[in-house]
Amino acid sequence: MFFMVLSSALLVAGICGLGKAIADEAAFLRVRRNGVEISADVVGNDASPSPNQNAYHLNPVVRYHVNGRAYEAAVCNPGSRGHVGSGMTILVHPDHPYAPYDRYGGIGTRSRNLVLLFALTVALFVLMLATR
Repeated sequence: MFFMVLSSALLVAGICGLGKAIADEAAFLRVRRNGVEISADVVGNDASPSPNQNAYHLNPVVRYHVNGRAYEAAVCNPGSRGHVGSGMTILVHPDHPYAPYDRYGGIGTRSRNLVLLFALTVALFVLMLATR
């Protein structure tokens, strides 16, 4: 009974995670199709907490210009941390200039992990049904 409740809870978490990963990837594909490719300067790194204790994820903060206006924002899908002072090619949708995407980032580590979580929970759920 405990295994059934646990695998069901993990399946729900996996489905939610998969939905988030699909939404993130759909937003990236929309920007790739309709966005503008811009060269930006890395001006810093945003630190966000990591699931690992005493660790942080570093997202590059870039400065760029769209339609004559200057913007500064953290990259939505960082492939790796940016080195301050270096350049980065980003994609920006003109209607949403505060959401830059790394041109070469693709699916991020978080999205990849959410897809793996979903696959693992489906496997556990199938195993639970098979042993029942």
